[in-house]
Amino acid sequence: MKKGIDVSTFQKNVDYGKVKNDNISFVLIRSSYGKANEDEQLKKHIQGFNSVNIPILGLYHFSYALTEKDAVKEANFAVKLAKKYKLPKSTYIFYDFEYDTIRYARKKGVILRSTQCIAFTKAFCERVKKLGYNTGVYANLDYCRNMYNDEIRSKYPLWLAQYNSDIPKYTCIVKQYSSKGKVKGISGNVDMNFAYGANIIPEAGKKTNEEIAFEVTEGKWGNGTDRKIKLAEAGYSYTDIQKEVNYIMVAKDVWKGKWGNGLTRKSKLKRAGYDWNKVQYYVSKVKKRGV
Repeated sequence: MKKGIDVSTFQKNVDYGKVKNDNISFVLIRSSYGKANEDEQLKKHIQGFNSVNIPILGLYHFSYALTEKDAVKEANFAVKLAKKYKLPKSTYIFYDFEYDTIRYARKKGVILRSTQCIAFTKAFCERVKKLGYNTGVYANLDYCRNMYNDEIRSKYPLWLAQYNSDIPKYTCIVKQYSSKGKVKGISGNVDMNFAYGANIIPEAGKKTNEEIAFEVTEGKWGNGTDRKIKLAEAGYSYTDIQKEVNYIMVAKDVWKGKWGNGLTRKSKLKRAGYDWNKVQYYVSKVKKRGV
């Protein structure tokens, strides 16, 4: 578990060096909002965090979509910005549908409920995936319980806003645990986050555990002792990589139908000791790679 922050136009005049020295391991940055509005500080933040080698885990787009088509347009714009600033395909682009999204729509004469929230989220995330980037959903506990369903929570990696407990109520890859954090180099409050699983935070110039695990399944790192030595020399934990490899192999079998479907699959995987959400995550990756 590593500590990070998320920033937007509200964090100005940042001393990125001081942020680095305050043990911040990653950052998430607001890229945009609405159909085609770039966050005013996006360029400066990307350049600043890159200059001190703080990994950019992801971007997030604040939605003002009124229709599914709007959500697709928002996804197109968010990806356009990721490409503009040369962020790698491993970057997450999160969809942020909040209370203000609903208030904005109401002013426009459009009522948005759970059905629309789910549909817009799918439209955005599927478009981002199709364009080659990682994607996910930002949501607080209320939205997880009342706006999103099991499909959304399991299909797309979750960035969960939960301030009242150390233990996440839902499986997530990032947990925003405070909106009133204090970090050296940033004046005022800043959102604080924990990332679960070191493999989702890329080190500068280093592949993630997930990328290496796929390479292992493709035979690029040898076998047995030879693989252990090569991974150690490259700075990777054999145990951690092998865990990801195991999930990839199970995901391949799931894709081939060897674990059944629906609740039957979920039950079998749980009994075998696998995290169902993680298996589903890797199934989507396997499908995307066509392996």
